[in-house]
Amino acid sequence: MCTVFAHTHIRNVIIDGKTYDRGECIRPYESNFNFPVKGVDNKQLVCRTTSMSTSSTDMCNIKAGSTITLEFHEEEDRGSRAIEGKHYGPCIAYLSKIEADGSPIGFFKIFEQGYDSSSKKWCIDDLNANDGQLEVTIPADIEDGDYILRGEIIALHLAEKK
Repeated sequence: MCTVFAHTHIRNVIIDGKTYDRGECIRPYESNFNFPVKGVDNKQLVCRTTSMSTSSTDMCNIKAGSTITLEFHEEEDRGSRAIEGKHYGPCIAYLSKIEADGSPIGFFKIFEQGYDSSSKKWCIDDLNANDGQLEVTIPADIEDGDYILRGEIIALHLAEKK
């Protein structure tokens, strides 16, 4: 599990009712967790780290078809909001098989929630209303193996024209 976000981070994950912290299914990040990662070729987009070592992180077993809850917070405190309410944008989750050294082989999307025109709400609105919790279902037909799950929030207020 890794975390890469603009002004928020995955504080915890919940698998089968058990809550895990960094070092337990979540790779520790080497830089300040509350600053956005910019640039599509920035290596920190993968997991907020340039080191993909799995030595500091326990692997967690997740069954195909299971639901995992990603819990986002701006601060280390689980009581903090998920993300500032004006940081509108989609929430996305990806999976990638990993090499023996922990490096991802190629990410593919398994979840996306953007703007709901009927409710006039972004994923961020739902995330904050749910105390930072976002449920993601692992595909039921996924091949067994070691994977990395990457959660992402794209805060559109930082979008730039080039």
